[in-house]
Amino acid sequence: IQQWHGLKQLLEEAGARISTLTPVEGLPDLVFTANAAIIFRDTAVLARFKHGERQREVPYDEAWLASQGFKIQHVPEEYQ
Repeated sequence: IQQWHGLKQLLEEAGARISTLTPVEGLPDLVFTANAAIIFRDTAVLARFKHGERQREVPYDEAWLASQGFKIQHVPEEYQ
């Protein structure tokens, strides 16, 4: 945790804007936010995870992305 806070501070001091998700008990892979969606301009196309543990992340990813102003798109079920 100390290492993360140090890295975050250095990045912010260098001018980066860091946004974080609130951790959720029981969702250890929620830290892998790069897997949450594909972003194109103002649209987030949410991931359709195969495994149940990752599928439980989707509502949190969707809520956070929507709160940041992204339009949300879901991959049609036929493309699983």
